[in-house]
Amino acid sequence: MAIPPAELPGKQIMFIGNSITNMHNWNEAFGSDPHVVNRGNSGAYVSEFINEVEYLLDSKPARVFIGIGTNDLAAGRSPRDVANDVRTLIERIRALSPTTEIVVQSILPRSKDDVWHKIEHTLPLLRDICPKTGATFIDLTNTMSGVRVTIGENPDESWSPDGLHPSGIAYRAWCDQIKGLVNGSCSYSDGAYHPDITTISNPSRISQFSLLPVNENDILFVGDEMVEGGEWHELLRLPQIKKRSNGYGHDGISLCGVDGAKDIIKASLTTDTLRQKSPSKILIYCGEAEMQSEMPAADYMADYLELVDYIRHIAPSTRIYLISLIDADNGSSVNTYNAVMQEMVANDRSLTYIDIYSELKANAANSMRDGYVNGRGYVRIANIIARYLAEDGAMAVTIDDFEKYYADRKRRKTHGQPSYR
Repeated sequence: MAIPPAELPGKQIMFIGNSITNMHNWNEAFGSDPHVVNRGNSGAYVSEFINEVEYLLDSKPARVFIGIGTNDLAAGRSPRDVANDVRTLIERIRALSPTTEIVVQSILPRSKDDVWHKIEHTLPLLRDICPKTGATFIDLTNTMSGVRVTIGENPDESWSPDGLHPSGIAYRAWCDQIKGLVNGSCSYSDGAYHPDITTISNPSRISQFSLLPVNENDILFVGDEMVEGGEWHELLRLPQIKKRSNGYGHDGISLCGVDGAKDIIKASLTTDTLRQKSPSKILIYCGEAEMQSEMPAADYMADYLELVDYIRHIAPSTRIYLISLIDADNGSSVNTYNAVMQEMVANDRSLTYIDIYSELKANAANSMRDGYVNGRGYVRIANIIARYLAEDGAMAVTIDDFEKYYADRKRRKTHGQPSYR
């Protein structure tokens, strides 16, 4: 609800679904196309999208890709229940945005046999619904069959770390199959993962980054769950900002540990020297993991300096920005860790410190919940970051604009749900 409506209605290509959708950089996979948007929600059920669909469709998207149902089946819903819910979702989309083309993607294979058998019984029902509702059915079963094979000793041969969430190679195959219905392009490299990737993270982010291009004018936003939760290219209206984040929860990712920020940057910038160039800027939001583990401040500085030195080694012309931690647990330790970053910047003027802590703390009552940033908080953060990216064309959504379309979306839901029922 914090993301602005499209400036030109009828242009967006929207992906809605559960974590399988949410954990993929769809716009980046299709050439950093600003019209390609991700509306995935980790852990989602079909009924949640039925109840919230008003929030999504004020942009009257040109096409909506639906990829959902595996969580419903795993929770005990029957194939017929899921198919009926998908039919209802199609009807809701059709009622709210009659010109939108609807593409129903098959529920992906998974390694858990009891759920997979239910998926096999659900797919014919979904296939049957589509012509009756004017939707298009895309069967990804054969293309994505490798997802049922979980990671082994060789990650190049794995299509999933857990038999559910796709790896980068799997997402590449998926995008290749549907690119004709998006914009005709697929940005993924044809190559293999970075050779140093020995595990695939939660669930598969680093393997994606290993296969995606980076250009000289790009801005990488590296970090943990706070970064992961924001659709920054929309909040900042900046197509070249690329999310390089991983993890959920306050323990986040580390600066230099396994699958931490250093590994993310290594995979993003040193896998394919022809397609992965030094970006213009790198924004870093990391440290929650160290703070939760109560790492001594001196060790935190040492790890941060190691990360900065590594970036300078592989991308010497890239400007580096250190973003303050937010007060996730209302403790005093955040001040200690932010002071470390400020000391680093004071000792090295080539670094820039961005303070998001002060404004988030001052507005915590309406910008955070249970230690996590909410939609209004993301708008505040985007406005702060935009001041440092003005030369790149960043034009963040304002709080005033957010309040207007947030209220409008809530009003449309209030009126739309009873009229539909």
